[in-house]
Amino acid sequence: MIKAVIFDMDGLMIDSERLTYEGYAIALEKRGYQDSIEFYKRTLGTTIQTACQMYQEYYGEDIPFFDILAEVHQYIEDYFQEKGVPIKKGLIELLTYLKARQYRIVVATSSDRYRVDKIFKLANLTQYFDEYVCGNEVKNGKPHPEVFIKACQKISVEPSEAIVLEDSEAGIQAAYRANIPVICIPDMKYPEKPYEAMTYQILDSLLDVIDVFEEKMIEQKKLVKDIEEQTKRALWEVKNVIDCIPDELWNKEYCEMPMWKHVYHMLHSLDLWYINPRDISFQEPLFHEKDLNNLDVVSHQSITRQQMNDYFLSIQSKIITYHSQLTDQQLDECPSACEYDRMTLILAQYRHLHSHMGMIMGFIIAETGLWPRVLGLESPFPIGDYEKYF
Repeated sequence: MIKAVIFDMDGLMIDSERLTYEGYAIALEKRGYQDSIEFYKRTLGTTIQTACQMYQEYYGEDIPFFDILAEVHQYIEDYFQEKGVPIKKGLIELLTYLKARQYRIVVATSSDRYRVDKIFKLANLTQYFDEYVCGNEVKNGKPHPEVFIKACQKISVEPSEAIVLEDSEAGIQAAYRANIPVICIPDMKYPEKPYEAMTYQILDSLLDVIDVFEEKMIEQKKLVKDIEEQTKRALWEVKNVIDCIPDELWNKEYCEMPMWKHVYHMLHSLDLWYINPRDISFQEPLFHEKDLNNLDVVSHQSITRQQMNDYFLSIQSKIITYHSQLTDQQLDECPSACEYDRMTLILAQYRHLHSHMGMIMGFIIAETGLWPRVLGLESPFPIGDYEKYF
């Protein structure tokens, strides 16, 4: 299951490769060197040290590479300050999508940290990223896998739990060597066949990455989809049963406890136990007091029908959000600090929910002679006004 997405920066998130080439061309021409776009493309994705070696091999050892590099950076910085940082199509939409679904997001770039921080601040990107691995933090640049391996280590995920987004052949090779699936969104150069074979997919834009994640989520949510459907049906039945309780029975006692307390016991258990009963951030409803949900303890306050309906809707909303982020693999895992896996918690609540709903239905039937309506496995959901009883 994918837990993290590792982004390259230049050429992938920032539309800077052509701008960088322009800077090199100007600086080289000023010193009497002839620029070559084909040579420049071969340097994409490498560290500064590797690029320096490549320029010395191509133009000769006397080339003042670091003076040229300083001029290129100044050229780019002047452009960014004057015209803003040009970000790639779909970047903000993709980052927002990933953040909303709680993926860890990391940048792994050959640029140094000072430059990354400056660009991210200008482009308002800092808030999206959980960690950074920059060129000055690694001994070996791309195509060596060190930068991506270190990115996984920083956020404590396995390479199989991450995916890399890259634009360069050096970046593709580095991800491949790190055993991390890599999606390529080409910038100035489409990857040649050997590098194309290393990719999971090649896409036209970052927007297309969202479609890939949606497809993967569908693959990872076959059981979850069944759970979503059956929980939706169960919650419809719960709400219908609550609506079937006549006002005159709301405070009437059954098994020495008022009807509303049976309902609250059922809903409170669902609220607390369906997702994670050990969640220290769990918040009780505002009207809750100690043992209000306990069928063995008499309570001196009561809950109104409106309060109960509002509470039901809050639980329903919470469960819908939970399902939207849940995958089949997570069903077999335990939530934080909990001794039960997620599937066990869900099945246990199905059992508990229907046990108590059956008791409440029994109280209603005994008093009114009317049987609250339930849904079968394939029954359509009623639309608009409907008959609450069979």
